Amino acid sequence: MKPKVFIISLITIALTFAFQDSDLDGVDDSRDKCPNTPFYYLVDKYGCPIKKINFDKKITKRKRVRYYYRVGFSHTKDKNYESNSVYTSISVYIKPFYFTVRTKYFSYISGGLNGWGNSSVYVSYRKYFKNLALFPSVRITIPTVDKDIGTRYVSISPALLIDYYRGKWDIFLYASRVLRLGAGKEDYWIFSPGLGYSFGKLYVSPSVDFVESPTRNTYDIYGNLYFIYYLTKHLYISVNLSKGLSENATDRSISTKLGIKF
Repeated sequence: MKPKVFIISLITIALTFAFQDSDLDGVDDSRDKCPNTPFYYLVDKYGCPIKKINFDKKITKRKRVRYYYRVGFSHTKDKNYESNSVYTSISVYIKPFYFTVRTKYFSYISGGLNGWGNSSVYVSYRKYFKNLALFPSVRITIPTVDKDIGTRYVSISPALLIDYYRGKWDIFLYASRVLRLGAGKEDYWIFSPGLGYSFGKLYVSPSVDFVESPTRNTYDIYGNLYFIYYLTKHLYISVNLSKGLSENATDRSISTKLGIKF
């Protein structure tokens, strides 16, 4: 080894061992007036904190895509009808759009029937104006069922949800037009006003559904009570109770979902 190279190597090794930085803040221990500074702080030339770096906030700002997976169970009972079903859905939220694919399987229907229920594809757009939010959407229902169980036709349902927020309260109005494709299939309206209140991890929302009956030229009325509770930041459970309030409305139903967002 040449003398010049040997001398440079010795100096480099000496400097390496001479520099001690126990808290890894870039300031030598001999000049560090604030030892044991956490790695996520910016420090001055004396090793003392200047500003904390909020990694969570930076990551949240960059995260424009979220995924949701849900599994659920529902039970419906009417005067001469009863059914149980399980369903699953996968959703993607790419600001400001929201996409969902959902399918249902009837595990029991009075009369001994069971099989796949109708599936659907749902797309919505979300727009916020201070305390007001608008959610235009469209749902396409696809018949994936046995003829004795499903509706056997495709329907397209454009809808609009208007939601006004005030503190922990919100007031909303949902309106949808169900366009049923096929000979002899009549379209109908759905209107649903309601309100909600947030108790931290728990959100509660009562509402009333007005569902038009194309054959009777009247509206069936339902009272609903909806709960959603966040078990963790990414895991939640929801429950919806529905009770028929008019003579021809379905007597009662309950559905519950377990959801994961990531």
